[in-house]
Amino acid sequence: MVVDPTIFKAYDIRGVTNRTLTPDVFRAIGYQLGLLTLAAGQSAFVVGRDGRLSGPALVAALAEGICAAGVDVIDVGQVTTPMVYFATYELGTGSGAAVTGSHNPPDYNGLKMMVGGDTLYGETIQALYRAVCAAQAREEGAHADEEGTQADEEATQADDVATQADDVATQTLSASPSSPRAAAP
Repeated sequence: MVVDPTIFKAYDIRGVTNRTLTPDVFRAIGYQLGLLTLAAGQSAFVVGRDGRLSGPALVAALAEGICAAGVDVIDVGQVTTPMVYFATYELGTGSGAAVTGSHNPPDYNGLKMMVGGDTLYGETIQALYRAVCAAQAREEGAHADEEGTQADEEATQADDVATQADDVATQTLSASPSSPRAAAP
């Protein structure tokens, strides 16, 4: 699986379905979103989608990744992005993602995400990209180690990158001024 860094934008993840956005990519992103959700002290994640034909398959892959991280998924179905955000509030999850292509052409799709009550943007989305890549490198390293062709040093570097990405994402979430955790008592 190749993860295209250009899909990780400032305020969302966006790309061409089955080219830069595949179910495998969504599954990997879902797993990392699940880990961020757990780090934020949440145990459930809301997913919803717009009416694009690629939506059901991408939501299913996203949900598989989130569940693999140990987080429950609540699928609110075909809804608008604001309805996903409302569902995170109303259902008490604080975490969710809308699979939506927004204003882009029909062959595009993407993700708008929030974790722990904070919308993901900027450096947090870039940290998410790094975490996806680091996890992929660890997985590939594990397969190569089984074949005896991968050096232990590369696997260690991948672990270090994943740890750094997780730390950055967690720090960004906890430092957000709109975060309930950062609010004065």
